Amino acid sequence: MSCYYSAKEMGFYNSDIHKDIPEDAVKITEEYHQILLNGQSEGKDIIIDKNGNPILFDPLKGKEKEIYISRFEMCIEQYLNNVAQEKGYNDIISLCSYATSTNEKFQKEGIVGNEFRDKVWEKFFELYEQIKNNKRDLRISPEKLCKLLPKIVWPS
Repeated sequence: MSCYYSAKEMGFYNSDIHKDIPEDAVKITEEYHQILLNGQSEGKDIIIDKNGNPILFDPLKGKEKEIYISRFEMCIEQYLNNVAQEKGYNDIISLCSYATSTNEKFQKEGIVGNEFRDKVWEKFFELYEQIKNNKRDLRISPEKLCKLLPKIVWPS
């Protein structure tokens, strides 16, 4: 029997059980397979090192979570600014400032911008709690996580 780990599938494979083993799978010993499983049961994650081998990562140690959350926040700021810029505003702050405009078109867009910004940050805090409580995979880039954010619906 041979054991394998696939980073792409994020799973283990046993040559006695599985006929199709993913191409990216790397061979590991049975002993190391058990070490990885034990680490997972202790709350650690399996990530891939620079050589493509599975290793244990403790998301509770070090600054990894803080860095990840900071990158996620930067992605959100950029996302909000990009949405505002698509409509011709300098940034999200500029867009939201038009909520009190005397121009009806700009006022509607400003109000929608404020509501949109609130929904995006509400989603951030929902995802933040998941990250904080180890319910979100830190291997998923913050940029990909931003794809879960609400989309704006502009007034017609």
